[in-house]
Amino acid sequence: NELEHLQNEIENSYVNEYSSQWEIDDYNDMIETHNSKLISYNRDATALDSRIDRFNAQVEAHNNYLVQNCSLR
Repeated sequence: NELEHLQNEIENSYVNEYSSQWEIDDYNDMIETHNSKLISYNRDATALDSRIDRFNAQVEAHNNYLVQNCSLR
């Protein structure tokens, strides 16, 4: 949500060569904040994907054990 909010602010900002310096600075700060948060988000998503894959492998190993070593009643 935070990234989407920043993206909307950036897209709806109107900055051009006639804008004041403080408006340009604010715009640049928004872009820098968005980019750093995006990098952090992508890093966290990659780490989470890795944890999910590890968990799924454990579940699959457990299920395979049950299939091979247990019988239905």
